[in-house]
Amino acid sequence: MPVICRYCNKEIFHGEQSVKTLSYWGKLEFVCHAQCKQMGESQEAYECQCIDADCNDCRHYQRGKLAPLSWSIVSREDGSMYVARYQPNTFIGGTCLKFDKEVQANPNKWSGLECFEHRKYIQHHSDKIINKYKDVFKKLSD
Repeated sequence: MPVICRYCNKEIFHGEQSVKTLSYWGKLEFVCHAQCKQMGESQEAYECQCIDADCNDCRHYQRGKLAPLSWSIVSREDGSMYVARYQPNTFIGGTCLKFDKEVQANPNKWSGLECFEHRKYIQHHSDKIINKYKDVFKKLSD
């Protein structure tokens, strides 16, 4: 069975340089041509962020600060307990410059905000696909 590049959809032939890549959502492992990796990952991130439509990637968002560290009590397999510290992946105290109001941003989370405009607009052929998925996610959240 041929191995297909995740980004260009062409076969990776024996002897061609291939590398592992992780999907934006779910961090699933795939294979791609070495020369496709950087552009493919960037385009995939852009498309997923446009679908997510969260303040974190919006051009009108002025970043606040990371939420404070949190602690959690975790049990080990042997039954002992320990306290784990972790950094929540949430920004607080940010400002929406479009509506002049305080907002919370959540990286890698779907918010589906209608007012969303990506901070880095990249014109490419998949804008129709992005809009199609926005509608799908909106229907799922209703």
